[in-house]
Amino acid sequence: MQRPPQQPPAPARAATARTRAERLVWEDRARRIEAARRDACDPRRWQSQHGRTAIRAALWLSGRVDGRPGPFRSLSEAEQRHVATVAAGALGRVESVLDLADVRREPTSEHPCQCGGTIEVYGGAGAQPVARCKSCGALWFENGVIAA
Repeated sequence: MQRPPQQPPAPARAATARTRAERLVWEDRARRIEAARRDACDPRRWQSQHGRTAIRAALWLSGRVDGRPGPFRSLSEAEQRHVATVAAGALGRVESVLDLADVRREPTSEHPCQCGGTIEVYGGAGAQPVARCKSCGALWFENGVIAA
């Protein structure tokens, strides 16, 4: 995704420009050296050794997906889909761990209701978790049965 830094021109011995042409060559050389230095130090360039945090990585990837300019090529469709898939999985795990999502789950058939029906568990996003039998309609919450 990221192109390599620009390479400065090869070293040359110091000299004094005697003609206009020599002066232009030396000015161009100085300009290329400065451009390579700026490119290597570009803050938009991913630095794998310094400041690697999840927030910085997410912001950097967001910039790539949004197509912001910088020292990198555009993402292909496959790379954009991969970033979206990984981000959606990470979001699901964070919501699950922090109980932020309003998700409905059905435990395995190893835990049926007394009537033999399937139990559906829902809650999250700050709501009290509730379990409901899809067959008989019995409801349970953390402290016991609400209604049967």
